[in-house]
Amino acid sequence: MKSKLAFQWILTTAAAIALALFVAGCAPAGEESDDSEASSSAGSDAEVIAYTMDTCIVSGEELGSMGDPIVKVYNGKEVKFCCEDCVGEFEAEKDKFLAKLTEMKGEMEEAAESATNEAKEALNKVLPGSE
Repeated sequence: MKSKLAFQWILTTAAAIALALFVAGCAPAGEESDDSEASSSAGSDAEVIAYTMDTCIVSGEELGSMGDPIVKVYNGKEVKFCCEDCVGEFEAEKDKFLAKLTEMKGEMEEAAESATNEAKEALNKVLPGSE
C-alpha cells in the first residue's frame, strides 16, 4: 500500500514538474515585439525563443511592478523589461545581456534535468527496474 502511494506521489510530482517546464516555455498570447530586429533576424514567431523569467533581465525587478512589461525581440530571443530605462541600458550593452540570457537558459535546463533525474531515481527506489 505504501509503495503504491509513493508511486502515485512520484508520478504526481513528475507530472507537476513537466507541466511547470512546459508552461514556463510558453509565451503569453497577444504579446508582440516592437523591435525592428525581430523581422530581420527571427523570420517568424515560431523561431522566437520565449522569455520565461518573471523578472527584468537588466534590473531584476519583477515584471509588471512598473506597469505592463515591455517586450522586444533581439536575435530571435524575446526579452521583457520592467521599464524603458532598462530597454536603453540593454541596448547599450546587448552582447552582455544576451550572454546573460544564454547563461540563465543553461542553468534552467540543468535544474530541469536534475529534477527529472531525481524523480527517476525516486521512482526506481519504489519500483526497481521501472526505468
